[in-house]
Amino acid sequence: MLTTIDHIVSLLSSTAIGTAVVLLACLRIPHKTRWAQMSQARWILVASFSVLMISGFFKIDAKDSYLLSTITLCVASYQALLFSYTASVMLTRSISSHNIIWALVLITLFTCLLFVSKLAMPELHTYVWYLAASAYCAQLIIHTVVFRKRIGETAIELENYYDENVDYHLSPIKKLFFSALFIGILAALAAMLPFYRWGYNTFVLIYTVYYIYVAMAVTNYCFDGEFFLVPAEGIAAGDSKDASHSTASDASIEEETPDTSNPTFEALEKELNAWVTRKEFTKVDVSTDEVAAQLRVTRQQFAAYFTIVHNTTFRSWRQQLRLEYARTLINENPNLPLAHLHEQVGFNDRSNFHSAFRKYTGITPQEYKDSLL
Repeated sequence: MLTTIDHIVSLLSSTAIGTAVVLLACLRIPHKTRWAQMSQARWILVASFSVLMISGFFKIDAKDSYLLSTITLCVASYQALLFSYTASVMLTRSISSHNIIWALVLITLFTCLLFVSKLAMPELHTYVWYLAASAYCAQLIIHTVVFRKRIGETAIELENYYDENVDYHLSPIKKLFFSALFIGILAALAAMLPFYRWGYNTFVLIYTVYYIYVAMAVTNYCFDGEFFLVPAEGIAAGDSKDASHSTASDASIEEETPDTSNPTFEALEKELNAWVTRKEFTKVDVSTDEVAAQLRVTRQQFAAYFTIVHNTTFRSWRQQLRLEYARTLINENPNLPLAHLHEQVGFNDRSNFHSAFRKYTGITPQEYKDSLL
């Protein structure tokens, strides 16, 4: 039987999640085609948050622990699907809404079976409950496998586009998904194990804080998400022709022999030297296409130049420039603080910079700095 503490915890949780609903509903998302999926995901999250908020108010009067466990399992199944869909939308790969609809149908079917068996066929309810619990665990596993595949594809796509390490940018989406997975596992434990009052209340407080975090993460994404959406712009609905035509065009470009006569390698090298002098290589999140356009060549000509003249790739060449510049800065000022050195030389992540610097020089930036003192 619920106590006054349970009432207060449940009310506070539902109120906080309701506030997050308002925040998401009022969130301004750019009215551009490539943001359409994100806008759709926002409203799915609003619906998801609303379901949890309402179920929180409903649980205030739930005196049957078995009923409370069943509600927790059902709500968790919907939440797992919707959070997984949201994380996928935040990646560059497009996803089919048909799979989401079928999953929603299956979850709804299990939910109906649980409550019908509870009311009309109590002798079968236990078996149906364990079947639903097993399906939920399978759902978490499937979501994890699919997400890992999608984020791997996205990493390749972004790295091919930017010729940069993109772990720094993908990290927030990974945190969103795997923290949601953790909450999903806690929900499974809350539904399957006989939690005591303090245990269940702790779980309610944890998922409340998490939902507020999700609302903030989605808000922040709307300010930084342009980075992810640029590579997908050409395949977004309404922004391109059909996928088969796009694939065929890409293949023909890759097979095309680069035209290196206009401009000549000598002219490109002159432009590139000026680009280096301006320290353009220290700018982050600038794609190879953008650099090539700035130097008035095609990406194919640009790639051919580095392959033939330098026997390397633009990505490796640019990273070497950044690391050499980092050494130059330290040499010129041995007392230079290292906390923001990675930003000065063009790395958007400190750990990636330290790893690359150690691989390039054999020692860490701090060890290199100490050797000069």
